[in-house]
Amino acid sequence: MILMKNIILFLTIFMTSALAKGAVTEVTAPVPADAPQAAQEAPKPVTWKLDARLTDATSGVITLTAVPAAGWHLYGTELPAGGPQATKIDLSKSTGITLEGAPKPSVKPVTVADKLFDMTLNWWDKPVTFTVPFKLKQGARTARIKAEVNFMACDDNTCAPPVTETLFKSVRTK
Repeated sequence: MILMKNIILFLTIFMTSALAKGAVTEVTAPVPADAPQAAQEAPKPVTWKLDARLTDATSGVITLTAVPAAGWHLYGTELPAGGPQATKIDLSKSTGITLEGAPKPSVKPVTVADKLFDMTLNWWDKPVTFTVPFKLKQGARTARIKAEVNFMACDDNTCAPPVTETLFKSVRTK
């Protein structure tokens, strides 16, 4: 079992490194045309939704919601070294706003003894919403929110490699 975990971890790190260096541009297996519909449209382990709204003339809130697929979990934002990729949310490339804090989850992640990594880790296996307050920059007529989310998800038997999703949302001033 430990050998399997080490192989999964090695492959995850190797593929992430290769993708980051551009050595591998796509890692997919071809799906035969006669494969069942479910095989052709594999669900994403985690889906993300970005929203932003003004709460008054100069302030607002960004909400970023993660919904793990059934049986999957999204790893927490603070994890020990030697394990899976922690969830990281980067809003620093947003324009027209000043962030007023770090993303805060709506619920605490559960702490578990993870069998795949043989360590105590934390994760969300139900939807979680991260919120960040912001202020409009003086004179800004619009704001553009850019969220880059780097995360890793696993189920009880396997892990998806770490991935970065980029989401955008425009906010109009009142």
